Amino acid sequence: MALNPESSGFRISKRLVLVNSASSVVTRFLNMTVLLWVFQYLIKRIPAEEFAVYPVVSAVMVAAPLFFLVFTGGISRYMVAAHVQGDDEQVTRIVSTILPLLALASLVFLGVGLTFAFHVDNILNIPDNMIGEARLMIALLVTSYAIRMIFLPFEAGFHVRQRFVELNLLSVGQELLKVSFLLFLLIGIGPKVLWVVVATVIAELIMVVVMTFRGAYLLPSLRVRRRMFDRSRARELMSFGLWSTLGHLSAMMQTDAAVVILNLFATAVDVTSFYVGSTLYGQINRTIQLGMSPLQPVLTAMHSVDEQRRLAMTAMRGGRYACWIALAVAVPLAIYAREFTLLYVGETYLSAAWVIGLLMAVQVLARPTAFMAMVAVAKAQVRNYYLATFLIMLISVIAMIFVARSGYGAVGVALTLAVTIFLGYVFFFWPFFLRLINIGTAEFLRQVVVPGVLPAVAGSVVWILLKMVVTIDNWGVLFLCSVAGGTVYLAVLFGACLSATDKADLSGVLGRIRARQ
Repeated sequence: MALNPESSGFRISKRLVLVNSASSVVTRFLNMTVLLWVFQYLIKRIPAEEFAVYPVVSAVMVAAPLFFLVFTGGISRYMVAAHVQGDDEQVTRIVSTILPLLALASLVFLGVGLTFAFHVDNILNIPDNMIGEARLMIALLVTSYAIRMIFLPFEAGFHVRQRFVELNLLSVGQELLKVSFLLFLLIGIGPKVLWVVVATVIAELIMVVVMTFRGAYLLPSLRVRRRMFDRSRARELMSFGLWSTLGHLSAMMQTDAAVVILNLFATAVDVTSFYVGSTLYGQINRTIQLGMSPLQPVLTAMHSVDEQRRLAMTAMRGGRYACWIALAVAVPLAIYAREFTLLYVGETYLSAAWVIGLLMAVQVLARPTAFMAMVAVAKAQVRNYYLATFLIMLISVIAMIFVARSGYGAVGVALTLAVTIFLGYVFFFWPFFLRLINIGTAEFLRQVVVPGVLPAVAGSVVWILLKMVVTIDNWGVLFLCSVAGGTVYLAVLFGACLSATDKADLSGVLGRIRARQ
C-alpha cells in the first residue's frame, strides 16, 4: 500500500511550491542585482589585473564543496524520505552520523586551504602587488566555508518543513548585511576587490548562527546523539554523496575551470571578459535552480510513495516554466550582447559579448530538462547521470586548455564550452531524461519544448528588428527595446503556450490575490 506523505505532516501543495519558488527567484534577482552593481563599480575604478584576482579566487573556491559533498550530498534527500515515512528517529540518526564526519572533513579542508592560500603565488598567476590580498581572501573564504559545513545539516530543517520562503528571507537579510558592510568598506576606505570577500564572510558567519538555531527549532529531531552514530547509514550517505561530488565537479568545470585556464594561458582582460559573460550565465542557472529547489522534497516524496506519473508531469511542467523564465532573459541578452557589454564594462572587455551570446544560446537546450538532476536525486539514480556529466565536462576542459594555449582567449574558450554542452544535451541528456521519467519524445516535444521555446522565437523577431533599426547607445533605449520584445514574448506565452493546467493554476493564484484585496 502506498504511503500518504501528508500523514507525516509533509504537504504536496502547488500553492506552497509556487510561493516557495517565487520567493527563491526574487531572492536570486536581488543577489544578482547587487553582484552586477559591485562588478561594474570595481571594474571602472581598479586595474584589470587587480579585479582579475577575484574571479580566480572565486573559481578556486568553487572546488571547496568537493571536500564535503561526499558527506552532504544526500543529507536533505534522506531526511525528507525519512520524515515522509514518519521515521523521525532516522532523521536524528542521519545528523548524528554525518556531523562528526563533517567536523573531521572541515579540519582537513582548513589545513589544505590555508596551505594553498600561503602558496597561491606558486600555483596561479597573481600580480606581485596582489599576492598578500589573494592569500588573505582565500584564507577568509576557506575558514568561513569550513565553519558553514560543520553546521550544514541543520539547514535541512528548512527543506523538510518546506520553509523556503523563510530561508529566502534569511538569504535576503544576509545580502543586505553584505551590502551594508561592503558599502562601508568601499566608500569609507576605498575601492578594493578584497572588501567583497570581507563583507561576504562576515555576513555568512552571522547567517550560520541564525540558520543553525532556526533549523533545529523547525525540526526538533535534528539533534545529535553520540550513541546513534550508524556506520551503515554513513556508507549509504557517502555512496550517494560520492556521485553528487562528481556532479558538482562537472558543474564547476562548466565555467569556473575556464577562468583558471584563462588565468594560466591568457591575459587578465580575457579572465575578466569571460568572468563577466559567464557570471550572467551562472546567475540564470542558479536562479532556475533556486526556483526549482522547493520541489526537491516534493519529488522525493512522490517517488517515496510511488507516484511516478505525477512525478513525470511535474518534471515536464517545471521544464516548460524553466524555459519561459530563462529564455525571457537569455535571448535578449544574446541578441543585445554587444550593446550590453559596451554600456556595462566598456570596449576594453568587448570579448565578453561573445561569451554572453554563446553561453546564452546553450539555455535553449538546457532548460527543457531543467528537472533532470532533481529527478535523478529523488529516485536515487545519480550514478549514470553524474558520471556522464563528468566525462562530458572533462572532455570540455581538455579542449579548453588546448584552445587557450593556442591563443584564442575568452572567445575561443566560450565557443569550446558551448559546443561541448550542445553535443552533450543532444546525444545524452535529452535521451537520459526521457528514460528517467518514462516519457516519449513526441510527448516531451509537445508538452515542453514547443510551448517552452515558442515565446522566445516570437520575441526574437522583434528584438532583432529593433537592433537593425535603432541605435542602442544608452541604458534607456536598451531597456525600451527589451520591453518591446518582451511584450510580444508575454503575448505569445499567455495567448498560445499555457496548458489547461497552467491556466487553472494561474486562475487560482489570481483568485487568491483578488480575495485578499
